[in-house]
Amino acid sequence: MLVSAIKEKKGKDCQGFEITLKGDPEHYFLDESDIQQIITAKGTSAIKGRSVKNFDLSRLEKTLEKNVWIRDADLFFDNNQVLQVRVRQREPIARIFTEGGKSFYIDSNAIKLPLSEKISIRLPVFTGFPSEKESFSRKDSSLVCDIKKVSSFLLKNQFWMAQITQIEIDPSRQFEMIPMIGNHVIEFGNGDEVEAKFSKLMIFYRQVLARTGMDRYSRLKIQYASQVIGVKREQRFSRIDSIQATRSVDQLIASINENENNSDSTSLSIKRFSVADSNSNNSLKDHRPSESKSNNIKSQRSSDALAKKGVIQLSKQKTKLN
Repeated sequence: MLVSAIKEKKGKDCQGFEITLKGDPEHYFLDESDIQQIITAKGTSAIKGRSVKNFDLSRLEKTLEKNVWIRDADLFFDNNQVLQVRVRQREPIARIFTEGGKSFYIDSNAIKLPLSEKISIRLPVFTGFPSEKESFSRKDSSLVCDIKKVSSFLLKNQFWMAQITQIEIDPSRQFEMIPMIGNHVIEFGNGDEVEAKFSKLMIFYRQVLARTGMDRYSRLKIQYASQVIGVKREQRFSRIDSIQATRSVDQLIASINENENNSDSTSLSIKRFSVADSNSNNSLKDHRPSESKSNNIKSQRSSDALAKKGVIQLSKQKTKLN
């Protein structure tokens, strides 16, 4: 019966085709007309009316998957002899600029993708990529893997996606981040412990910059385990600059609160760390008891609650951050 049904199906003519695009519609670089152009060989190969048995579906799938924007394709005939064309597109997760000025995307599989005139996507931007070659070397692939980890985190976090405007790759292939609010550079290091580093930075924003202003430090070093090092500026601020810096902090904290109140999925692992002043041997330390690695605490409400209970405390030392 089954063999007979298959033979009968193959003896019929195709009644047309339906194209289904899978993925994020906002990131579609190919539309249905592009897919149609591929499967019809730019209109030279008819689909409807052709005998089902004359279709080489495997070849058509491979032809589609040769397109750099197509991750995979699945073609089959339904019971009505309609050719179902299901295509999953690649989704860019970062835009990268090389030292020579070239630009490209990478997707979630760290595959290099070209730019497209059809659409422009808001993605984390990385500058200073050291290679101009079309294919990645082993060393470049390691760097791209780090880019993927940082970018994936930013895309899932609305606040940090808005706050981090550019990520520069330095000669040692470490990351330096430029924030939207605040006149400082964030020395991030490599792509390891991404969430933990942003957790430390979040606490530094709340516990330190909320008191000193966003522009008091020229550099924030968060690449080291269990500490944040702030490099103070040499020049002093005028009263107007200080007021503006305080307003910037208030704006930033308000954005953090709003983001976390609107997103139940955003959580930060707050760990024991110290905040060190690069111009002093003293540091502001978190005296909280040790926590298990699996203890993830929501950023705003949890840290505020812990602060009230005296769990998170900045030590009161004579030498203060100026």
